[in-house]
Amino acid sequence: ILGAQVVALMDVTPETRALLDLGLSSLDMLRLVEVIDDRYGVAESLLVWISGLEMSAMGALTVGDIVEFVIHAAY
Repeated sequence: ILGAQVVALMDVTPETRALLDLGLSSLDMLRLVEVIDDRYGVAESLLVWISGLEMSAMGALTVGDIVEFVIHAAY
């Protein structure tokens, strides 16, 4: 989504916020969610999970939150 060259320059940790720290737009986030859903075959769509969050929680969503979701929602 951001490109390998951009990500290689970033210090991405589980605490990195997807929207605020990575600078993802809402469209970037939507594409990322689609890629994660397709790649990891989660039983519950990440998009459905994120859309159920309050706006403040969406903005604070971290890389670690996404990883935990994928781990627990994988088939």
